[in-house]
Amino acid sequence: MSLNINVELYVVDLRFRFRDLAYEGVVEVHVDSTGDLQLNAVDLRVRSVEVDGRSIDYVYDGRVIRVRGPVRGVVRVPFEGRVPDRLLGIYRAPYGGGYIITTQFEPTGARYFIPCIDHPAVKARFRVRVSVDGDYDVIFNTPPVRVYWDGRWKVFEFAETPKMSTYLLYLGIGRFFELRDRVGNVDVIFATPVRDRVEDGRFAIDVAKGVLDFYSNYFGIPYPLPKLHLIHVPEFAAGAMENWGAITFRETALLVGRGSTELTRRRVAEVVAHEIAHQWFGDLVTMRWWDDLWLNESFATFMSYKAVDKLFPEWSVWHRFLVDETAGSLLRDSLMSTHPVHVPISSEEEAFEIFDDISYGKGASLLRMLENYVGEEDFRRGLSNYLRKYSYSNASEDDLWGSIEEVSGKPVTRVMKVWVDKPGHPVIMVEDVGGGVVLRQSRFVLSGNTADTWPIPIVYRLNGAVNTVLMDRESITISGSSASLFLNVNGSGYYRVRYSDWSRALNNAANDFERWSVINDAYAHLLQGSIGLGEYLGLVRSLGGVVNYLLTTTVIMQLGTLYSIKPSSVKDVFIDYLRSQSKLLEGVSGMGDVRELVLSRRALVDEDYAKSIAGLVGDYQGLDPVMRQAVVNAYAVVGERPFETLRDLYRSLGTDEDRVRVLSAMLSIPSRDEYQKALDFLVSGEVKRQDLQYFTVGSRNPYVRDLNLKWLMSNYRRFIEAYGDPGVLSRLLTYSIPLIGIGQEDEVERFLNSLNLPGIEMGVRAGLELMRVYSRLFHNI
Repeated sequence: MSLNINVELYVVDLRFRFRDLAYEGVVEVHVDSTGDLQLNAVDLRVRSVEVDGRSIDYVYDGRVIRVRGPVRGVVRVPFEGRVPDRLLGIYRAPYGGGYIITTQFEPTGARYFIPCIDHPAVKARFRVRVSVDGDYDVIFNTPPVRVYWDGRWKVFEFAETPKMSTYLLYLGIGRFFELRDRVGNVDVIFATPVRDRVEDGRFAIDVAKGVLDFYSNYFGIPYPLPKLHLIHVPEFAAGAMENWGAITFRETALLVGRGSTELTRRRVAEVVAHEIAHQWFGDLVTMRWWDDLWLNESFATFMSYKAVDKLFPEWSVWHRFLVDETAGSLLRDSLMSTHPVHVPISSEEEAFEIFDDISYGKGASLLRMLENYVGEEDFRRGLSNYLRKYSYSNASEDDLWGSIEEVSGKPVTRVMKVWVDKPGHPVIMVEDVGGGVVLRQSRFVLSGNTADTWPIPIVYRLNGAVNTVLMDRESITISGSSASLFLNVNGSGYYRVRYSDWSRALNNAANDFERWSVINDAYAHLLQGSIGLGEYLGLVRSLGGVVNYLLTTTVIMQLGTLYSIKPSSVKDVFIDYLRSQSKLLEGVSGMGDVRELVLSRRALVDEDYAKSIAGLVGDYQGLDPVMRQAVVNAYAVVGERPFETLRDLYRSLGTDEDRVRVLSAMLSIPSRDEYQKALDFLVSGEVKRQDLQYFTVGSRNPYVRDLNLKWLMSNYRRFIEAYGDPGVLSRLLTYSIPLIGIGQEDEVERFLNSLNLPGIEMGVRAGLELMRVYSRLFHNI
């Protein structure tokens, strides 16, 4: 679509029949188009098209309204729409007492709602009026300036928005219960359709107030709207969505109740901080096209950790950053089938696939590396200048690099464009040569390294002194001996290191960030086949006496994957490690998140422990919340008729936090007959559509790979039908196929290669490539 077009204003008048799940409306587009005008409008009934009051000819194919140009003036389109159950566009979100009508527009959902130019670079103001046939509440991006009754219609007239992109619009209709607070002159509002969950929004409100204050000060730009809604949506495909002034969340990313654990509190804080960061990065300043999606997501990810660290310094949030953002993106980026952070997008359909570890985790990790390179204050000033310059407009990565480079005086553009514009990441080999140490770089790939170079800002420690160097060629030499050398100080660099002596490297690590860097690199080299299982497990044993979120979670994730690949290869070491960690955690306060992770995983692999706690399942609601996942996991492994017991428990529970714990346990049942019942339950209609994605938990179950493959072959279309988004299926294939495919590689390849579905190609390629890595490892350990 040509973008020789300017839209100043949309005037939108909508009338909803709530019980009929139907609406009609008129959209007036104040437009100046030098070429033909194309309005996106999917599955709507278009009645007519007028320009400045005159009926004109148009063509509508069910997806696009085409009007011969040039078109200047007010384009008026009366239309009708329906509210489906698909979790994209406008849809019905059910809960126990009824449903709400809600929206999810990123990346291309606004066209299912109203005729519009659904492109991030075509920003406009929106003036919206909504009428509904009953005493319902209506939430929009801006507050209502007038609410009144017109016969049987309740009418909401909303304040005009600033210039914004269509994908950031929001509309919610139903009965909402609220908590309200203020930060300066901004109303902060929590809204839920479930009356008895209102108080569970108080933690999110408190976090929102703190991060709004933090970002306003950090960027030097006040939050630009008069209110900010945090909206509980009972059926939601994503975790959350940054609609400007009206952020939506799935329940487990927003609500914190009496049964919530420390893990849940921390996840809620990070998600709230992430979405509020978008109010500046993404909403105030928006990428020009989806190839720069990372400008939104990477910055919101990175900034959310800075904000939460400010609010909760005792949480060690940068431990979580390395586990949740850097480690996963490095693994995905170790494949030849990865993609650049700034990924070429030739069609809107391709945009669905890039909401992944690269656009979020890798981009955020590169920003951490950049901040470390230019310094915190120059980084902050560069961001502030960028946001001021492009407010209410669109920008690209070059605009950002230029802004930080101008402030810092460092070659930011030259360095960062390489990192974001090409796929993969480097590995640095360390070699003693004569009187110095030679560092050589190549591209790290799990199937075998390839020649390549990056400008790597290296921070290293030698003989106790910290030094920096920009390594922008294949090899460099530094004076000294590798005996006292540590590369990647504080684990801030987005690269791997290949040490000749891993135990010595671990001993040279000065803190837990550096110990993480060593064990993470060693694990990657194990997957690659460059070191043996015994050498890796020796490092694990040496970390058995250290307990914290960063190292404990990392080792559990690594051993858990190896267990999923081949249980017999690591079971004894895994049990010993978990028992040691459990003992270290006894009587320790302030580590509930770590304790929950250790005990829930121990219940799956240590049968003696599982037998000792499985009987507690009958008092699930009376358990310490930290123990709940461990107890249901234990019952899944050693309990009698585990599916029926867990299903009945699932039906009795009132929160998604508890329900997904039980669902995860069901999908960990080792008994084949019982596990098949869990798979059937997943698509029975009793499980929310949003939770279909928990199939990835089952894909890690090493005892039922053939059942998982058969289920996936029969049900893969459900993911596209439920979410309206092929990207969800693409990511599911990336995460599930590598483990499901072990031992049935040919059948998996035939199945995936037979799928002729646009928008899943990245997931197919990544899933198959990692499957080959895991299959090779299965035969070698």
